[in-house]
Amino acid sequence: MEKPQTVPDVKIGWVVSDIPVTDTKKLIHSSFSKHSPFTFKLTNRERNKHLYFALRWESKSKEKCP
Repeated sequence: MEKPQTVPDVKIGWVVSDIPVTDTKKLIHSSFSKHSPFTFKLTNRERNKHLYFALRWESKSKEKCP
């Protein structure tokens, strides 16, 4: 998913897990990105697991979006 040009920042919550994650509170890692695309760097230990993530846009007025 590419970040719209009108959005200055995006917060990415994420976790690597072998069981499904349905609650965003379980996304224990977070990163901010001003550029698209964002690249996740995973280790060999995380192989054969799933990457779950959620994006949160931040508007130019610094309002947080869902």
